[in-house]
Formats: sequence, C-alpha cells, structure tokens
Amino acid sequence: MKMSASVVLLMVIITGCVPCLNPLFTDKDVIFNPALVGIWGSSEEKEKWNFSKSGENAYKLRQTDGEGVTAEFDVRLVRLGDYKFLDLIVTKTEEKEFKMNGWAAFSLVPAHLILQVHEIDPKLKISVMDPDWVKDWLQKNPKALEHRKIGDDRYVILASTKDLQKFVLQHASEEGLFGGAHELERRRE
Repeated sequence: MKMSASVVLLMVIITGCVPCLNPLFTDKDVIFNPALVGIWGSSEEKEKWNFSKSGENAYKLRQTDGEGVTAEFDVRLVRLGDYKFLDLIVTKTEEKEFKMNGWAAFSLVPAHLILQVHEIDPKLKISVMDPDWVKDWLQKNPKALEHRKIGDDRYVILASTKDLQKFVLQHASEEGLFGGAHELERRRE
C-alpha cells in the first residue's frame, strides 16, 4: 500500500526526528557531488540508502530502514559556509500494515529533515538533528527560532529558510544539535 507523504510526517514525529517546515537551502546553496550517488549501507543488513541523480542538482533517495521499511525522498546536498547538509523531504513510502483515517491524513504536512554531512567518500557519515537537544534549546530560547510544540516533548521548526540557516550555522560546530555520526559504507548491488 502506498502512503501519502503526509503520513510519513506523523511517523517522523513519533520516531524522534526534528521536522522543519521550510527547506534549509536556496538555489545558490545547492551543490551536486557525484560521489553520493550509489547504494550505501550500515551494519544492519536491511538498512540501505540508494541515492540516484534527479535533475541537475538533486538526488532521489530510496531509503530502507533496519526493519526493511522503505521510503523515497527528494534530496538536496547543501553547502553553508564550511558545512554540508542533506535536506530530505519524503515523496513516497510503502508500508503494508499502516492505515490512517482520511481526515487525519489531510491534517498532516510533509516536512524537511536536515542531516549534517561529515564525509562522503570513502564512507558516508551523517548526523540527524537531536530532538532532545532541540527541545532543551527551544525551552531556554523560546523566541529565538519560530517553532510549534507537538504533544509534550516534540517540536516542528517553522522558521524561514534564512533563520533556519542562521540557527544551523550557529550550532553546527557545537556538540549537541546534530547527534553522533551514522556511518554508511558503499555497497555493491
């Protein structure tokens, strides 16, 4: 069964990523590195990240998690100053046993996920925003970055692209905003 992109947002919020309403990039920030294209995997047998070129400066990612559940994303590789990031927005996912009330699905909006890129070759090393760090920072700085609290302890960042870039650059070198690096190795398949 194919699910809409909005259903995936619900899963993102439940599983602990930090969704952003706006992209991290403008056209001038997007770069393309052919070394990213290909299939990457971790020590988990089922986990697979399959990047393919999509247009001039974009990628399509077909990501399969450790449980074998697959989703597709529209991806941009972004350079801000000395840092690189992946900006992912879900486009499609397949899940055999997930059903959602139609009215509930209409109320969900796809969001961008921001990953810091530490290395692309020979290994792909990426880190996701740490939802606990973001929660603590927003509680201490509630007016510094536009956001919305969801439930008791999750947040959606509503900031403009310009403000999101400023926030990410301000904290990219600090330990905290982005969690530990997830290391992927190139696979032959």
